[in-house]
Amino acid sequence: MPTVLVDTAAWIALVNTRDELHSRAEQIMAELRRGNVGLLTTEFVLLEVANALCTSAWRAKAVKLIDGFPPIQCCWRKVGNFTAAVLTKNGA
Repeated sequence: MPTVLVDTAAWIALVNTRDELHSRAEQIMAELRRGNVGLLTTEFVLLEVANALCTSAWRAKAVKLIDGFPPIQCCWRKVGNFTAAVLTKNGA
């Protein structure tokens, strides 16, 4: 299965409808899901996203985004000098 790195800006653009990259981020994520592409992100990226979305104004949008995704599995792996989360659909 092909895998792509999803960085902080992409996750935030998916949640923030006012982000100039929001529409493009939605389009790319839909293409990745249709193509059965695995998602890779780092522990640091997840911390950045959580920090950026920790205010109450964004929390509900973040939950809605996550709830809209198909079920995923998260496997932590060492990649070079950093820890990465490999996100795949359950059963894939």
